[in-house]
Amino acid sequence: MHVFWQKGFEGASLTDLTIAMGIEPASLYKAFGNKEALFEQVLTRYVAGPVAFMHDALQEPTAFAVAEQILRRTAEFSYCEAVSIWMHDDSSSFGRGSRGEAG
Repeated sequence: MHVFWQKGFEGASLTDLTIAMGIEPASLYKAFGNKEALFEQVLTRYVAGPVAFMHDALQEPTAFAVAEQILRRTAEFSYCEAVSIWMHDDSSSFGRGSRGEAG
């Protein structure tokens, strides 16, 4: 999803996508068929995952409760996403000294 966010559908190349996914182009084609099918699956998964709470939040009885749920769930998702990116990104300097060593 991040590649599509950063570059848009048209701008996201097969190379960009396969590097981000850590797979070979043949694997992308075998798993998804083409870039459009990958995008549709990513979008479906995104709507069912990170923003799925929006429907539930809008059912809250007050505007305050709606806002509280949206902010709480967005913060939870953002935290989990940041941890996931940090744990899988070897180039991350988060939590490292100026030379890259743990600190």
